[in-house]
Amino acid sequence: MNYLDDLAEQMILPACRLVAAVQDRKADQVRELLTPLGVDSLRALAVVLAELIPRDDPATALFTAWKVQDNELPLPKVTAEQAEENRRRLVAEVAEYEAGKRSAA
Repeated sequence: MNYLDDLAEQMILPACRLVAAVQDRKADQVRELLTPLGVDSLRALAVVLAELIPRDDPATALFTAWKVQDNELPLPKVTAEQAEENRRRLVAEVAEYEAGKRSAA
């Protein structure tokens, strides 16, 4: 692995936390996550987030959803509770993955 690959690997958990903060529209959490990151970390974070876009359906709605208020875009119907649970599961799965990496090292 090269330096940016290693850094991208380290950005998986922060990326998941950022997804949750953005989807919950918590600007303070977004700022807390991004402010301390250096240029290389931000680049690695961008790579990790880009990898989250499905290859089979890179819909424009994915890139414009944050601009639309009141869920006007034809996004899948998910209750607030389901969305919160999905984000919680995402962060928990990645935290478990990170813990496995540490214990294997």
